[in-house]
Amino acid sequence: MIIVNRGLEPPQPMMRTLKALEKVKNGDSIAIINDRRPMFLYEELDERGYIHETEALKDGSFQIMITKNGGQYDSSNNNENSNKCETSIILYSLWIILIGNWTGHFIFQCRFSSCR
Repeated sequence: MIIVNRGLEPPQPMMRTLKALEKVKNGDSIAIINDRRPMFLYEELDERGYIHETEALKDGSFQIMITKNGGQYDSSNNNENSNKCETSIILYSLWIILIGNWTGHFIFQCRFSSCR
């Protein structure tokens, strides 16, 4: 499966990718193509036990191969915090769009990592 996230603003690429990964069976892979490196997605993939490899493409976009690595993460245990994380991602994205800078990056990273 290939998911093309070109032209989408955060947090849409990450949300689309995580939703697609819910349907992937252990050992299966998907490829995503993003306009930029999905820095926050990498941390989420690592915590959920996915294997990922990034390749820079000639057009400046990035292809990330993601393989589900055996059920080390049970999303049913994380339902309580799921909405809080999505809200944090959306608020952070709005901050970047409205303010136009990355000054809130550190604050977001702290809040996002506490969602797990």
